[in-house]
Amino acid sequence: MSFFSRLFASFLPKKATPAPVLTPPVTVPAPATDVVVTVETVEQAPVVVVVEPPLEVSPTEVPYLQAPVAVVEDKPLIDPAKFAKFAPKAIKGTLPALEKAARKNKLTHKDVLAAWLGQMYEESGGFSVMMESLNYSSASLKKKFGRHRISLADCDRYGRNDDHPANQRVLANILYGGDWGRENLGNIKPNDGWDYRGAGYKQITGRSNQEKYGVTASELLIPDISADVAARFFVDKGCVPLAKQGNIREITRLINGGYNGLENRIAYTDKAREIIN
Repeated sequence: MSFFSRLFASFLPKKATPAPVLTPPVTVPAPATDVVVTVETVEQAPVVVVVEPPLEVSPTEVPYLQAPVAVVEDKPLIDPAKFAKFAPKAIKGTLPALEKAARKNKLTHKDVLAAWLGQMYEESGGFSVMMESLNYSSASLKKKFGRHRISLADCDRYGRNDDHPANQRVLANILYGGDWGRENLGNIKPNDGWDYRGAGYKQITGRSNQEKYGVTASELLIPDISADVAARFFVDKGCVPLAKQGNIREITRLINGGYNGLENRIAYTDKAREIIN
């Protein structure tokens, strides 16, 4: 083509490139869940992809879209207004920490997220207690713990009663120390029971558990760290498939070591399901 032909052609109107035609919804398999991608197209405009539940997607991961891709993630996993009613005493920063940890650890399946939230709600007193209290009365010590953990004499000596307050440091070192503490919590030093008492949303207890997750009790008071460790603990214990089966009893055993508060955990799981988008 000559120079003048090319010059003339440059003034001609260019043909519009047709936008890709796709029929929504398109299902994109993901490791943790099925993601429904709703596609909207406008001629000569980017394709807008709305992902539910929110998931990070790059254009290269959606190769059949032949146009620019914008991923919209404006829908949180947990409804903020409903969460405020669900956990009115939650400490500041709890909700964004839970959202972040749930996404990072792939707890976005509704049944899984509900089970995790229900368990952590019970463990932390509605996301309000970040450090374990050992303010036990003498009577409650006798009822809650076996004699292999604490003697009747020590229940009266160190538990709260009409004569004196609870000696929480001593109680922690008795309850989480000795042979039981060494075998179950990795507590090997005299003050480990107190230094490694339960902390965070999960109330991670014991030297071995806190060292496993690379955190200290004081660090577990930080919502982002606490929520992430709680989510990792939930996954590590094998609770995800059980949550999809609705087996809250077995999840409770794995999380708690027993069935303490089982009825509460079932109820909180059901309530948590109602606050999930």
